[in-house]
Amino acid sequence: MKENRIKINEIIRKFVDYLDIQTEYTKLMIDDYKKWEKVECCCPLCQSNEKEIKMSEKSNYPNKFKEEWQ
Repeated sequence: MKENRIKINEIIRKFVDYLDIQTEYTKLMIDDYKKWEKVECCCPLCQSNEKEIKMSEKSNYPNKFKEEWQ
């Protein structure tokens, strides 16, 4: 029983280490993306200086298309 508990603890520890490494890798990828890709976002969560994009009053799309996306 104790051997199984030790193996379970080891598996959990390795899984947590894996998740920590994946989190760090994701942060690095996001930083790399920010370096090479210009982010043009106006949402409050982003730290962009871009202004909000306004939709034109006249649209070429049918009403059903708009309803699906709103």
